[in-house]
Amino acid sequence: MSSSENSLLAEIYALLGDSQQFNFRDLLEQKKIEYGISSDIQLSQIIGIDRTTLSRMVKGEVQKVDIQSFLKLDRFLGIGITKLIQIYVAALNPELIGELERTSRATFIVKNFDLKGLKAIGLLDNVNDFGYIESRINGFFGLNTIFDYEHMAGPALFSRTKAKSIDKMREFWVRSAIYQFEKINNPHDYHREDLMKLVPKMRSYTRFEKDGFVTVIRALYHAGVTVIVQPYVKNAQVRGGTFIVDDKPCIALTDYRKSYDTLWFTLLHELYHVLYDFDRLKGWKFHLSGEVDLTLSLEAEADEFAQQMLFPKEKLDFIRPLINLPANVEAYAESCSVHPSIIYGFHCWHEYQKGRNVYGAFKHLVSTSGLAVKGLNDNPFEKSTLAETLNTYKQKLKLV
Repeated sequence: MSSSENSLLAEIYALLGDSQQFNFRDLLEQKKIEYGISSDIQLSQIIGIDRTTLSRMVKGEVQKVDIQSFLKLDRFLGIGITKLIQIYVAALNPELIGELERTSRATFIVKNFDLKGLKAIGLLDNVNDFGYIESRINGFFGLNTIFDYEHMAGPALFSRTKAKSIDKMREFWVRSAIYQFEKINNPHDYHREDLMKLVPKMRSYTRFEKDGFVTVIRALYHAGVTVIVQPYVKNAQVRGGTFIVDDKPCIALTDYRKSYDTLWFTLLHELYHVLYDFDRLKGWKFHLSGEVDLTLSLEAEADEFAQQMLFPKEKLDFIRPLINLPANVEAYAESCSVHPSIIYGFHCWHEYQKGRNVYGAFKHLVSTSGLAVKGLNDNPFEKSTLAETLNTYKQKLKLV
């Protein structure tokens, strides 16, 4: 019997209290003596259950027992149907306990995972084969048992009674990020002063689509801030998050909208939380962008900080009258040491806040994020294990 099956049996015994006081066979024998029943044939006639069937039930060999048989046994033993079922389950042989354990694992899976969501992001190929699903998830996270998933990142981080798909996918996204941060185990100490000096220098690196983003992430890593990129998960509705792992700040970004400007904007937004909410986050462990949390600085302030660091509003106001002239925008972007996609991105963002959606009109002028994050994480959810993703991450940042 496996350790998890032993655990399930222990739970059953815990329900019973002292298991030695509740033995199905002994209870029947005690009643035979009490009532002066001379044989098993007579016993089966009294209870109304076939002698062979009753014998197999006593030995724990009958997997399926109809409710009428339990009612008959309860009439004879007089101990209550609930206690009778508990005693019967405790008497089952190891094979049948194993069946209960498989049901327990499958139930845990559907309770804690959005299977359709996991298939959509490439983690699963099949949502009906629970042996495969369990093996896939265990292998992906390196779990000994599927139940260990509940303890990843600390169970206290996720207190909920009913989990909707959005909750399950958000939780999966968060646990995946924290797992990676723990395994990366950034050896560099975090010093706020160093980060304060580094942030204003980031704008100029947006000019380099191929290597600028990775260069900044590498610099942040050496400043004690670990940054990873995970795919945007529609059902999770998470664009990014700031985490505290081993008392060090960590940031998980998504490729939301797959746009170059959004990638940089989200990074600076999360860095604001690192700089100004670090102590509060120590208690909460993580904060996801867009979530309302009155204990943290307002999200609007983080947005304003990101714009100030990348392309201040006064500069945007200056170039706005020429926004439809790409050559002028490019020249101004170069003079400001910023990528033109950042300018177009902020223009569209401010127009959207006024109720005007102009993203489509400028889409062809905004670079995608693909080149910036190419190979950094690939898609960790399509890997056999998260360990593969971490190897790619370290090699890309030349940390190995």
